[in-house]
Amino acid sequence: MKKLAASLVISSLATSVGEAQERPAGRIAPPDVYVVAPGLGDYTDELLFGDVWLRDELKPRDRSIITVSALIASGRIAQVGGHVGRALDNGVTPSEIGEIITHLAFYSGWPNAISAVNATKEVFDKRGIEPVAAEAGQQPLELDPASEAARAASVDTSTGPVVPAPAEYT
Repeated sequence: MKKLAASLVISSLATSVGEAQERPAGRIAPPDVYVVAPGLGDYTDELLFGDVWLRDELKPRDRSIITVSALIASGRIAQVGGHVGRALDNGVTPSEIGEIITHLAFYSGWPNAISAVNATKEVFDKRGIEPVAAEAGQQPLELDPASEAARAASVDTSTGPVVPAPAEYT
């Protein structure tokens, strides 16, 4: 558990590839970390990104999904942008990032999700990423009128009498 907690704390210091280019070669930790807590900078660069992120048990893409999710769920929004950039570099698509944020809204709260949207939008803007809704294949499905009528009738008779308010929204 201590290793997991340490890894999450250290991972929160990671930044985007663009920011990393301003650092000495091989350093991922922000320069201020080395000024204030050089040991933490070493752990970030050598342990977290030099070992944990390179382990074979999880692919970098999966580690990115987990890290972005953990940061959003815990409200660590200041670190979301850097890890969204890393996630994109590791093959996570903009649509998948949007879906992660949407899914987490139900589990970690709307404020965390909305804050993550703002941090993610900055990354998308810097990279020239088109709005997720504009991606191919994102057109809403057409409703089948007969199926929709059957679904509505089922909700009205089964759920409506018991919990009318939620039934109105389904």
